[in-house]
Amino acid sequence: MNNFKKPYGKKDTRGAYRPTVQKFDAICSNCGKACQVPFRPDGQKPVYCKDCFGAPRGTAPSGEGKTIADLTRQDRRDERQDRHDVEDTERRRITYLHQAMQIRSATFMRGVNGTDELLDDGTPQVALIGRSNVGKSSIINSLTGQKALARTSDTPGLTQEINIYSINNKFYLLDLPGYGFAKVPEKVRESLQKLNWWYLFDSENVQRHAVLVLDANVGPSKNDIEMLTLLREHRKDIVIVANKIDKIPRGEYDARIAVITDLAHGLPVIPYSSKTGIGAEELANILLGQ
Repeated sequence: MNNFKKPYGKKDTRGAYRPTVQKFDAICSNCGKACQVPFRPDGQKPVYCKDCFGAPRGTAPSGEGKTIADLTRQDRRDERQDRHDVEDTERRRITYLHQAMQIRSATFMRGVNGTDELLDDGTPQVALIGRSNVGKSSIINSLTGQKALARTSDTPGLTQEINIYSINNKFYLLDLPGYGFAKVPEKVRESLQKLNWWYLFDSENVQRHAVLVLDANVGPSKNDIEMLTLLREHRKDIVIVANKIDKIPRGEYDARIAVITDLAHGLPVIPYSSKTGIGAEELANILLGQ
């Protein structure tokens, strides 16, 4: 005896069985006409009829509507185009970066934990300050066009001394240890805080600029605000870099930059992305005094 059961559904043009899709009565949220949809309306999500939503799947869209398939394909095309634009912008910026910024050379000198002859040789100094994992090393690499000049890591607290870089043999760029949530023992964290305080506020070293790097995507932290207040109280020449703007979701860019601009109270704010190179030329021109 043949126990084979007839498949559920209808045959298509090729004779293959296709499952029957159950449809439910609904009212179009756009035109108000009665229609049928392949899901049970819950009264909360909008429902669109065929005329308002678009042509059936696999056919050209009618009027201004588009099918789900068309929207998905268009979204994918837009995403690929956006990715291509970002990559193209990055390539062009890397190509012309040094000509535009006039940064011809960058050399790592050494790391120091206190008084050092480099700090006393009369070379102008620029301090790079920011919380742990804010991307200071990536900024150095993007500014100089050297991918491995400064070590980068996803682990906070990698920098545990003041790293000194010579730029164009004209000034020192000093990468200070990050403050905040560095994953280091408490004694080491306190030591790093003391090192930063000594260099910025207790020593006789004068910084031509104090570059405070903030995470534009996350927003200023309590530690960022405290550091900015201290820099203001000690009358430092402050430049704020709003880093990681490439990670800000679409539609939220203006609002997140406005938060940092309001906090700056007139100080220069440079939107920056180490990935795309946006802001590198502007920052370099400030550091080079152009």
